[in-house]
Amino acid sequence: MTAIFVANGALDAETIAARFSQDAIQLPAAIRDFVLTHLQQYRAPTAAAPLAAMDEAKLISLFGNAPDKLAHLGTLFESEYKKLAAGLGAALSSPQPTEAKSMLHAIKGMAAMLGAHAAADVARRIEDHIAQRELDAAAADGKENAELSDLQDALLRSLQPYRDWFSRYQRAADPHLPPTRPTDAR
Repeated sequence: MTAIFVANGALDAETIAARFSQDAIQLPAAIRDFVLTHLQQYRAPTAAAPLAAMDEAKLISLFGNAPDKLAHLGTLFESEYKKLAAGLGAALSSPQPTEAKSMLHAIKGMAAMLGAHAAADVARRIEDHIAQRELDAAAADGKENAELSDLQDALLRSLQPYRDWFSRYQRAADPHLPPTRPTDAR
């Protein structure tokens, strides 16, 4: 259960705040309140941020620095991304989410390979949501559907920097290609 710091790792501020409030009873109130306030104000990044130089270097070391190879990988990534964006919503709204589970498992593997920890974390959270829905065996109400939709949007946004990165190589190989935009997601 030791915390491990990773680049672009996720912070589960809600769980940490709950545990901290239980474990920090003997701390001075000013310190405890300061930490809790900051944990409660934490909001996970929602907008797609550009890849950090370290992430880009990691991707280049993983895939090599061959522009034609990266352009081809970019085409494959974009194709898979569009399939994901088109199919995930339908799979998640299905009463039998078997296809959604398969898609999310594949996303976690792809995200881990790319170092897209935020995307892997959101995919895991969606899996947890599906598992809870199955355990409850109750029909999803409007709030649940909105939460799942928000998670789906967060997943697609967390993959956007990788689309942008691969897109640079695609555009270099074919300058007539338009740049990817977050609005292309759905």
